Formats: sequence, C-alpha cells, structure tokens
Amino acid sequence: MLAGHWVSSESPLQALAAPPGAQPDGRGHYGYGLHSWSARGVDFLGHNGSRTGYGSSVVMAPKHKFGVLVIANRSGV
Repeated sequence: MLAGHWVSSESPLQALAAPPGAQPDGRGHYGYGLHSWSARGVDFLGHNGSRTGYGSSVVMAPKHKFGVLVIANRSGV
C-alpha cells in the first residue's frame, strides 16, 4: 500500500490466503502464511504460532473489516 492505494492489483491478504492446497481434514485451505475457512457464512483468515513461553493468534473477517489479535506471554494453555 502506498499513499492509501494498493500498489498491485491483488491485496496482500489475497496473496497470503491464496489456496495452494487443501487442509488434510478438507475444512479449509492453507495459503502462503494464512489459513482460510468459513463458519456460519463468514469467511475467515488466520494464523497462529508459539514458542516456549509465548504465543500469538490472529483471526480476521476481511469482508466485515474485523480482526482479533491475541498475544500471550505463556504457551501450552
């Protein structure tokens, strides 16, 4: 994004969520960094990760302009 406009014809979220392969359970796709799925008619994108002692998760519903980011200084909970 430059000066409030996308530089390419594809938004970064679209590129990161492009489905190169289905999840083994068949309930979504994993793109180049973001997992995509639908629930109750809403399309979601998300990613999570953790290391010993901390973790994070982000879930977005781009069409609804809504997202949640959780960052914790604890893992394995």
